[in-house]
Amino acid sequence: IPISSSKIQKEGTMIWGMTFDTEENLWFTEATEAAIWRFDTSKKIFERYPLQPSTVFPIQITFDSKGILWFTELYGDRIGKLDPSKVVNNTSEGISEYWIPTRDAGATGILFDMNGNLWFVESFSKKLAMMDTSVMDIKEYYMPQSVYALVGLALDKEGMLWITDHCSNKFYRFNPETSEIKEYSTSKSYFFQV
Repeated sequence: IPISSSKIQKEGTMIWGMTFDTEENLWFTEATEAAIWRFDTSKKIFERYPLQPSTVFPIQITFDSKGILWFTELYGDRIGKLDPSKVVNNTSEGISEYWIPTRDAGATGILFDMNGNLWFVESFSKKLAMMDTSVMDIKEYYMPQSVYALVGLALDKEGMLWITDHCSNKFYRFNPETSEIKEYSTSKSYFFQV
């Protein structure tokens, strides 16, 4: 990755999420200097789209059905949207960001459901959130108090959301229709008594 900044040279890159678009470009987050990157796999060219401030720590990314890239910010308390048709290399042009209602939310995992709703988890505030991207409205759901730090998010074929809990032995299933939460334990937790 063509980065020459002193911060990157000292701390290294921190790439958390990556995905391909329909043209086989590889998109990824780089958290050390807070940027979204695109790698053109046919031309072997990198492009960088910086976020402000440089401390927002972008984590996971996903595309919607229209080819717009969405991402979470661990320390920025925002959900970001990047329009690939409007971005300009080494600028923030074409990027929009939307505040999460809860401060210090710690947004991590992100995905779209079958109805086009954008879901993400809030690791620090222990919540699951859903954004209606047609009106940019966010609804938050409290998770059980036993949660330590929500991170991963997956959708099954029945529309259920599955959420991993970092540093514990648990994961959760959330039913979007009923808001029912079911907790699963994978093993005995040796690190934390949650």
